[in-house]
Amino acid sequence: MRPWIAIAAKLYPRRWRERYGAEFDALMQDVEPDWREFANVLGGAMKMQLTSETAYWKPAAVMAAIGAVVAMGVSLRVPERFVSTAVLRVTPPPPDERAVYDIEALRQPVLSRNQLAELIQRPALDLYRAERRMMPVEDVIERMRHDIQITRDGDTVSVAFTYPDREKARNVVRELTTRFLESNITSQRNRQTVWRMAWKEDAPPGPQLLVLTSASDPRPLGANRLIWALAGIAAGMFLAALWRWPRVVSTLTVFTASGCIIGGAASYTIAPRYTSAAIMHITPPYDMKRWYAGRAPEPVENHVHRIASQVLRTENLEKLMLRPRLQLYQQERARQPIAEVAQMMRARDARIEVISPSRFRISFTYENPFIAQAVVREFVSETTEAHYTEERRLADAAGGEIQFMATHKIGENVEVLDPATLPIQPVSPDRLAMAAIGAGAGLLLGLAFVLFRRLRDGSMAGAVPAAAV
Repeated sequence: MRPWIAIAAKLYPRRWRERYGAEFDALMQDVEPDWREFANVLGGAMKMQLTSETAYWKPAAVMAAIGAVVAMGVSLRVPERFVSTAVLRVTPPPPDERAVYDIEALRQPVLSRNQLAELIQRPALDLYRAERRMMPVEDVIERMRHDIQITRDGDTVSVAFTYPDREKARNVVRELTTRFLESNITSQRNRQTVWRMAWKEDAPPGPQLLVLTSASDPRPLGANRLIWALAGIAAGMFLAALWRWPRVVSTLTVFTASGCIIGGAASYTIAPRYTSAAIMHITPPYDMKRWYAGRAPEPVENHVHRIASQVLRTENLEKLMLRPRLQLYQQERARQPIAEVAQMMRARDARIEVISPSRFRISFTYENPFIAQAVVREFVSETTEAHYTEERRLADAAGGEIQFMATHKIGENVEVLDPATLPIQPVSPDRLAMAAIGAGAGLLLGLAFVLFRRLRDGSMAGAVPAAAV
């Protein structure tokens, strides 16, 4: 044990060792070394290093290193996540049909809300069991969508899923792969049936999906070691500062924690708001040559913008607000003209936005979740009606094949992918953000308090290094 005590003694400041080193060595010869003596020597060395006016950063670096090592060790105990991947190959269709193929057309039914909800709750998989106890199903579905990665590179499509359970990760990828293949087969079968009924001929060959690589053996994804190391370094430096300047750091901690609590409590005084959303997608025509007939396909952004301008026009929103079963914005309508309230509704709460090459999202935010859902349902109905009204007008003007396709709904259509959700968790106020703002304000007040106290006591000069505050 004596060699360990000698090593611990070397951690004392150099000036102390030069002055008292010989006496310390003589004292160590007269005592029986044990773990208690080692702890006393080590603790005294650390305390003297931290209380030295000029030697803070050295022990702070040591504490930061210790914190990083401890945090890295803790990160090794974090449950691993595993990712399994399958690769599909798209057999290219003829050149004139290539534009019809879009991975979104197959991705939409596979990742629809109903399909994922069934997959999550399937007894053989029983996914996200802990999350389902604490979160609404809608949030769990969004979590699963985040864990699913579908990417296309040339003529290949990769399907990956990340999950804490190795076998479940692979089984989900197998299920998703099967659903992609089934979706493609169903799409081709429907296309062939429609083609024969409409034009009494076989449809040209469409894109086919083949499994290039089945669900791979899941590989582990460890925790983000860098984040854990940075957290350990921050914790180590905080402890070093707390040891060196206990009153200053304690004061700042109290102010910061108080601000965080006050900000979080204040968030509960604000009325919550809920967002309901529906996902719609634009399906391509069965025969692009006949449908476009010499004109270029319209970008989805333009199509959605035109629909939004009709659905969200002022007179339409005014009628919606006055419906007895909704009675939207009663307080606002009592204070200002209804046209201004409609403008506020369109600018703040109602949204129709493109989210992918063929999908768009309709959402509405309101204080009542049931009313928010009801309004989104109204928007979905009006969107569908506006699309078909416009398509009918264009088809009647064009006549011929376009009119025939519009009549039989085999042209460009708008369909509901995910119906309007019933929100459970509010989207505002952002309680975490308000707590963070409160913590920041508390920290600033704490700094001001410390500076004021130092100025009042006349001990600013040399009492606390600038790094302390």
